Amino acid sequence: MKSPDGRECSTVLNRKIIALRGKRTTTLYLSNSNERMVEKIEVDGCAITEGVRCDWLLRLDDVTSKEEVYVEL
Repeated sequence: MKSPDGRECSTVLNRKIIALRGKRTTTLYLSNSNERMVEKIEVDGCAITEGVRCDWLLRLDDVTSKEEVYVEL
């Protein structure tokens, strides 16, 4: 997923720990013990630049489940 100005806003990863960093000092660590493929999308200021938005979106889409997790730090 790209921003309106062409920057890349998403990363696909399968790490055991997923870190979501805020603009200042906040960091949220999420456990991904089964190492599922997760698309990590920076929403605020990248994918969406105007209007109501959260900081991060995590998307899981595999045989286990299809989930979206919206995170506001």
